[in-house]
Amino acid sequence: MKRFSRLVIELAETRRTSAKVALLENYLREAPAADVAHVLGFLVGRRRPRRLPIRRLREWLAESIELPEWLVAACHEHVGDLAETLAILAEDIEDRADAGVADDGPSLDEVMQRYVLSPDLQAERTAQPRIIEAWRRFDRDERFVLHKLLGGGFRMGVGRALVIEALARVAEVDPAVMAHRLAGDPRLDAARVTRLLSGVDDTDDAARPYPLALATPIEMAPSAGGVANDPAAITAALGDVSDWQIEPKWDGIRGQLVRRGSTIALWSRHDEPIDRSFPEIVGSAAGLSHDVVLDGEVIAVEDAAPRPFAELQRRLGTTRVEPMLFGGTPVAFIAFDLLELDGVDLRSEALEQRRHRLETLLRDRDPLDPIRLGPIVEVHSWSTAAEVRAESRRRRIEGLVVKRRSSPYRGGRVRGDWWKWKIDPFTADLVMTAARLGHGRRAGLYTDYTLAAWTGHDTPDDPRRLVTVASAYSGLEDREISTLDAWIRRSTVGRRGPVRLVEPTVVMEVAFEAVRESDRHRGGIALRFPRIVRIRADKRAEEADEVGTIAALVDPASVADHADDR
Repeated sequence: MKRFSRLVIELAETRRTSAKVALLENYLREAPAADVAHVLGFLVGRRRPRRLPIRRLREWLAESIELPEWLVAACHEHVGDLAETLAILAEDIEDRADAGVADDGPSLDEVMQRYVLSPDLQAERTAQPRIIEAWRRFDRDERFVLHKLLGGGFRMGVGRALVIEALARVAEVDPAVMAHRLAGDPRLDAARVTRLLSGVDDTDDAARPYPLALATPIEMAPSAGGVANDPAAITAALGDVSDWQIEPKWDGIRGQLVRRGSTIALWSRHDEPIDRSFPEIVGSAAGLSHDVVLDGEVIAVEDAAPRPFAELQRRLGTTRVEPMLFGGTPVAFIAFDLLELDGVDLRSEALEQRRHRLETLLRDRDPLDPIRLGPIVEVHSWSTAAEVRAESRRRRIEGLVVKRRSSPYRGGRVRGDWWKWKIDPFTADLVMTAARLGHGRRAGLYTDYTLAAWTGHDTPDDPRRLVTVASAYSGLEDREISTLDAWIRRSTVGRRGPVRLVEPTVVMEVAFEAVRESDRHRGGIALRFPRIVRIRADKRAEEADEVGTIAALVDPASVADHADDR
C-alpha cells in the first residue's frame, strides 16, 4: 500500500510525460503481480462501483474525533478535496503502534480485500469499525488513497496511452500489441498480469476488439492555422480533396462490433460491453455471412434519418431491452470500417481497400437493417465539403470526418490520418449564480460554476427570474480563475452545503453542442458539453439570454433562424 500511495502522489506531482512513464514502469517492475492487477484496473479506466458514500466517512470521522460536522465541512472548504480533508483530520485517531503492523504495511491487494471489497462494508454495523481500523493503521497518504478507492472515482493523472507505453516497455513488445491485449474487458488477476508483463499473450478471447482509431480536430492540422471555416486553409493543410474519404460525423456511441463464430460482442469506445443495451444489433450480426470486426457508430434512427442522441442515451446501462419500451425508437449500427474478415486482420491495408471489402460485405443488406453501411460524402473540392458541413445540424450530424484513403487503421489518436471537422458550437450568454470548489490542482479555488438564463415572462404573478440551465468548469485561464475566486468569496450571499450562492452579476459566454429537455434543472433544459468561452465584462446580467431562446434549439428546424438572430 505504501508503494502504491507513493506512486499516486508522485504521479500527481509530475508534469513531464516521460517522467510519468518512468514512474509507472518502475512500479510495474517492482510491485507484486496481485497489486499490479488492481492498479491496471484503475489505470485503464475500468469503472468501479462506489463502496461507501464519502459523506458516511465524514460522519464517522466527526464522531470518532468529536468534531461537529459543520467544522469538518469548513475544513473541507479550506482544503478543497474531501478525501484529503478526512485523511488529514484522521491524524487525531492515528494509533499505528497499537495495530501491531510491520513498517512495510499491507500490500495493495490485502487492502483491497479487507477494506474495499470486503462484504463487511455492506452493513454500517460492520463497516464503521473496519474503516476506523484503517484510519488507525495507515498514514495520511495511505488514508487519502483509501478514501479515493472507496469512493469509486479514483483517477491517477495518467492517460491510457502512457499506461500502455509503460507496460510495453516492461514486456518488451510494441505498444500497439500491448494496446490490443488490453482491449475489451480482459480478466486481470495475478496470473494474467504475470504473463502480460512477461510478453506472453495466451488469451483466446473471441470477443476481444481492436484499439479504436480516433480523429484529431482539423484545427490542429499543420498550416490550418486554427481556421476550420476556411476551405483555403484546409487545402493548404491537407492537399487535394481527392486524397481523402469524407464521411458524416455521427452523434451517437462509437462502437466496435465483433462477430467470431457464435460469439457476438458490441463494445463502446471505452471498452465497455453494450450488447445487452442493443439486442437488435446483436441479432442482426448473427445473420452476417462472414465473421467480422466492424468499426462504426450506434445511433438512434427514424427510417434512414438519425435521431437526437438523447433518444439513444435512454438505452445506456440497461441490461434488458423490451420491444417498444423506449417509445419504439429503433437504433442502427452505422459501419464505416472493416478491421477483420473471417479471422484475417485487415488493419494494415489501406482505407480504400478496407472500404471496398466493407461495401461488398454489406451491399445487399436491407437499408433499414440494424447494421448499415455508412455513407460517403462525395465532393470535388474543399469548398463543396464546407457547404456540406454547414448543413450538418439540419441533417442531425456533428460535422464531417476526413480520412486519408491510403492510411492503415492505427489505434489511438494518430495525427495525420483522420481529422474531425465539427460544426461550430452554439453559444449563449448566461449568469453565474453559484460556485463550488474544484478538484485536483484546482482544489481550494472556486472553479465549478452554476449558470442560469432568464425566464421570458415578467408579470406580477410570475416575475422574470434566473433559472439554472447548466454547470461548467472548463475554459478559463488560471489568472481568470484566481480573479473570479476572489470575487466569489467577496460576493457570497448564501450557502447550500459546499455551494456558495453569489450575486448574479457575472455574465459568461458558454459554448455547447446541443440542448435537451431536463427535469434536473429549474430551467427545464440542459446544455450538452457546456464550456466557458469568456467572461462577458461588457454585458450586464439583465442582458443575458432567455430560456426560451436557448430551448428553441431543441427543435432542429429552428436552428438556422436562431443562428441568424445571433
